[in-house]
Amino acid sequence: MLKVSEYSKIDDELVEKWNDLWKKAYNKTFFNSYDWFKICLDVFSYEKILIIGIFNGDDLVALLPLVSFKKYFVSPGERYLDNTTLLVRENSKEIILCLTDYIKNNKYQIILNEVPLEITERFDVLNEFASDNPKADLTDGIQNIIKHKELRYLKRIKEKNKNYISFDIYSGPRSFDEINRIFKIEQSSSKIKSKKDLFSDEKARKLFRNISKTKSSFLIILRYNDLDIAHLFSVCDSNKVTAYHMAYNYDYAYLQPGKLIFLELMEYMISKNFEILDFSRGNSVLKRHFSNGNVKKYNIYINCNIFKGFIVYIHKFIFKVKGTLFYKKIKKLIKRK
Repeated sequence: MLKVSEYSKIDDELVEKWNDLWKKAYNKTFFNSYDWFKICLDVFSYEKILIIGIFNGDDLVALLPLVSFKKYFVSPGERYLDNTTLLVRENSKEIILCLTDYIKNNKYQIILNEVPLEITERFDVLNEFASDNPKADLTDGIQNIIKHKELRYLKRIKEKNKNYISFDIYSGPRSFDEINRIFKIEQSSSKIKSKKDLFSDEKARKLFRNISKTKSSFLIILRYNDLDIAHLFSVCDSNKVTAYHMAYNYDYAYLQPGKLIFLELMEYMISKNFEILDFSRGNSVLKRHFSNGNVKKYNIYINCNIFKGFIVYIHKFIFKVKGTLFYKKIKKLIKRK
């Protein structure tokens, strides 16, 4: 028999149960860990929290940590969130039904962000497509993921520049001592001109500093002639690494630094028995070339008001239109002009 408990504060007992569930949960990621929630509370100064726990007897089997934002309870992290904060021991319809019934009965207005499709399908509520997330299953072998021609090309670049290229790798809290290096790399990247840089925002720098203190952090820095020219900051758990932020010095684009750093990461992961490389949100050409799978994620709306529901339906309609052959043909014609 499932029962629900609600928390507005976090004590040591809840942290212990949370960490224990996270170790056993089938969908654990850094973003549904206690570490992530604690970091978000520190960085974004959320004033009100809502944590819903589902128990089977004395065992915690699901946890949904949320924060108050405007009129809704939402997943913490804002634009920096990359996976759902919902944590479940197993993908059980019974658990999800218990959760949604509790939310509906208490009339909480809730938005769950970045929920993978296999869990989204368990919810009988309004949802909309959120993101594509390419991934690489490294048990297939690098040679079966990256095209042979591209792999040979990257190996030639490494061989040609072997006296100049090097990689620095840091995992866990060791990343914290090196974190300022990635802020400097982004300053010399094309992200500045395109206004896609993160680290002009002090909150982003604080967020990454805090993540780098955890055992989940993982950092690779590519150097050329002892100059930092590229980085990839990731978070990891058990058998998976999630790529979180990359930037490179635009003056060295001819070296294909982004591809070199992903190749280095894949080789490192295989040597350490990691199996899945999650490229996070966004379906770029680089990610497609280095992946052999894709995870679709959705935003879920429970008890949303009429206005929010209308907006979501508009978004869903636009998404369907963009997926039609007619739309794609029109888009091609416009580009040619």
